[in-house]
Amino acid sequence: MNPWQCLILAVVQSATEFLPVSSSGHLLFMKGLFGIEEMPILVDIVLHAGSLVAVLFYFRKKLMDTLKQAGMEIARREMKQPNVRLLLYVFISSGVTFAVYKLFGDAIEKAFHEPDVLPLMFGITTVVLALTLVLRNRASTPMPIHEKSALFPVLVGLFQGVAILPGVSRSGSTISASLYQGVRKDEAVYYSFLLFIPAMLGAILFEGLEPGSGAFFSKNWLLLGILFVVSALASLLFLAILSWITRRGSIHLFAFYTGGMAVISWLLFR
Repeated sequence: MNPWQCLILAVVQSATEFLPVSSSGHLLFMKGLFGIEEMPILVDIVLHAGSLVAVLFYFRKKLMDTLKQAGMEIARREMKQPNVRLLLYVFISSGVTFAVYKLFGDAIEKAFHEPDVLPLMFGITTVVLALTLVLRNRASTPMPIHEKSALFPVLVGLFQGVAILPGVSRSGSTISASLYQGVRKDEAVYYSFLLFIPAMLGAILFEGLEPGSGAFFSKNWLLLGILFVVSALASLLFLAILSWITRRGSIHLFAFYTGGMAVISWLLFR
């Protein structure tokens, strides 16, 4: 990989991490397009770290308020604990996602090296997004997440588990799964990115460093620093765009894009 390819991948990853079109699918698409056999794990970790910092910064006030209120609810032993329940649901969803990965990890890892899976996976994302137009209006009054049953985090966790596959959007799947269940749009976005935090921390920790990472860092520390900054800034921009689009109820429009990516991937990698 040359530096320009790294920068292109950084922008693509940051944009598609938050727009509901699958960052892993686009990275696999770009690798196939550029003929890249493998991206250094350290580059992947730096890009993920930039996106994680962007999420923590964007939701910093709401996240701190959630944690503060949850602590107060526990201290006062309140019967109704909306913030505690929200964090519990994040834990349940993350656990379900982890279980999916443990059960199907080998097949998932194999898919990350096969661009010919992209037509099907982008097709799944297209269906998931398009269904929000049909299913989001089932509930006459959208509900806050803490009023949903325990089935809510299980279903969202399953959707996020499927979205580990390249071409299936994590943000699109988790937001759509929340909207299907009649959750308010702003809470659907917030919940999706609460889930992003443990998912990215897990990805960074479990990826580990490959042999020679120290030498790679010493030779490319400036490039890695630039990639981190590009990833963080671009992630902030596209996270704000996604929040705005979801509030407008227009997330289903991305189905046209992912449908197009499915067709293009089929033509290029069949």
